[in-house]
Amino acid sequence: MIKAKGRELLGEHGFRYITSMTDPEIRKALASGLLQLSLFDEDVAEVVSGDRRYILRRNPAMTARTRSRRADQFARVQAKVDARNALVATSKRADPQVSLRSANKWLKTYKLDKYVSAELHDRVVHLVVDHEAQRELESLDGCYVVTTDVPVAHASAQEIWDRYGDLQKVERNFRTMKTAGLQLRPIFLRKANRTRAHAFVTMLALKITRELERRVAPLGLTWKDALDRLQAVRLVTLADPNLGLWRLPTTWATEQREVLDVLPRLPPPRLSLHPAGGVSPKLTVLPWVSGSGWLGLWGKIRQTPEGGVAPRSGWTGRAKPGGPTATRGDGGNLEGFPPGELAAHRGAIGRPPCRTLRPTVLSPPFAATCRPSSTATRRPAVGWKR
Repeated sequence: MIKAKGRELLGEHGFRYITSMTDPEIRKALASGLLQLSLFDEDVAEVVSGDRRYILRRNPAMTARTRSRRADQFARVQAKVDARNALVATSKRADPQVSLRSANKWLKTYKLDKYVSAELHDRVVHLVVDHEAQRELESLDGCYVVTTDVPVAHASAQEIWDRYGDLQKVERNFRTMKTAGLQLRPIFLRKANRTRAHAFVTMLALKITRELERRVAPLGLTWKDALDRLQAVRLVTLADPNLGLWRLPTTWATEQREVLDVLPRLPPPRLSLHPAGGVSPKLTVLPWVSGSGWLGLWGKIRQTPEGGVAPRSGWTGRAKPGGPTATRGDGGNLEGFPPGELAAHRGAIGRPPCRTLRPTVLSPPFAATCRPSSTATRRPAVGWKR
């Protein structure tokens, strides 16, 4: 809701507003004669005063919901009062004044003290309902007043009402971003570019969820339901598990297929175990090494005519004591590595000197893409990147 000061500031900067009136503001407008209670109906009504427009409507569903909630709250207080009265009746040490204070506290907590009061008679607390005050309070149940300074020529009363009702979508989106699904809560950021990046990522994620919800709506699903179904998807291991090669499955469960059919088609797997000459591009990764002279390894391997790799002459793939070591995923050396199936992972001893290294996609031949570094303090120019 936009208060009077906020509306003035918006007008000074050339903006229009659409806001709603609070319950005290509506009652004040009724007392002054600006609005009439008879105008509240299921159909939208409009009152124009100066440059302000008042759009009135009563929602029967909200009226019934409000009164049902109020009756439920009264029943809860009555049950607590009855339990307290039973305690006082069975215990001579129980103070009935405490029962009275507790009843008044419960009435205030549930906001029933405007028409319900608690009275004490003979150590028993009774709840007394003022029916006249109750009817006065219920007269505005489900009644709403939307006020705006948008001219009639720009938007009708029904359009103003619909646009204000769309605020619930905005509120739902904020709940989705912060807690409900994405859980991208605001974090403390100092630099402006990082703040903008955080806001961009949050809004992009929200847009993706809205598009997902739009696509799965014909299935009677929410975007959360769709994600729950897809979370059961697991990667499939290719060939020897020690190679560390994975890809998405090619067959899906019925529930997963229903969701995937309404989404953009997945690209075909790019990972292949075929020879390098038959498939391009393919994933080519490099062997892990250990030791202080690990960069010297790149000068000790060569490409074979078949497209594989092998140690250069005079080097068996096993290091001298204290030197670097190159191993395959299954623990063997580089000798006999099949063409196009070179793999590197943490099967070797040690770790690379840079913690942020990650594999990159290379195209064969291997000798043209992996070259020894010129100095011992630099990583290979190609094959790993930050």
